[in-house]
Amino acid sequence: MEATSYHQRILNKVKSLFDASQPEIFIYSQAIRSGKTTTLQHLLNSQKNVAGFLTPDVNGVRMLYDLETHQYLPFQVPGAEECQKPILQIGRFQFYEEAFARARHTLQNCITQHVDLLVIDEVGPLELQQKGFEPAVSTLIQAQRDGKMKSNLLLVVRDALLDQVVQHFQVDNFRRVNF
Repeated sequence: MEATSYHQRILNKVKSLFDASQPEIFIYSQAIRSGKTTTLQHLLNSQKNVAGFLTPDVNGVRMLYDLETHQYLPFQVPGAEECQKPILQIGRFQFYEEAFARARHTLQNCITQHVDLLVIDEVGPLELQQKGFEPAVSTLIQAQRDGKMKSNLLLVVRDALLDQVVQHFQVDNFRRVNF
């Protein structure tokens, strides 16, 4: 009985992401490696009218998972691989710039589309340095602020960066969600 009520509470939280009368910004924030992406993948996989990206680990390598097409795209440069393509480096991790470019293009196209939920996993150190998913993140937040966006926006942010992200992107009105 307790498990059923827990699952019902989670489903109600997910439903709230889709039921906002006016498009809103939601922030899902927890510690690094706490399962944010995995949780969202399980919760959103069967939802319709969802767009954006998750960044799950697949066999120890971070991939870009398109929530609309359900496709996995190369994202992280594997271990010791020498890469001839342009990359972005953050700490010990290297990512394909072309994956970010594709994601930025897709995200910016969502401004005028109506999806129930647009997800960006994650807004982190690269975006704070004007790299990674930027300038798409800023553009989407501004469109949301200006009432030009028709979709709810879910930003995934590690808890240690939450205040920085909120301040940097001037996210004044948002609802924090936890699952």
